[in-house]
Amino acid sequence: MTSNLRHYREKRNYSQNKLSELTGIPQTTISEWEKSTGDPPVSKAFLLAEVLGTTIDKLFDLKPSITNHKE
Repeated sequence: MTSNLRHYREKRNYSQNKLSELTGIPQTTISEWEKSTGDPPVSKAFLLAEVLGTTIDKLFDLKPSITNHKE
């Protein structure tokens, strides 16, 4: 999963410390996620998306997979 966390954080003019205050997520954890050394659990991903005014799809650059099914 590619995280756009830093992009959306900076778009809101939030420091990592400010985002930490708003979410209750430790600043060091936010830093790790921005460096792509791990992914947040789903509950934290939803919280981050909400606070940053975006969607999980955009925050993690998710694209739907299209599968060809024969019925």
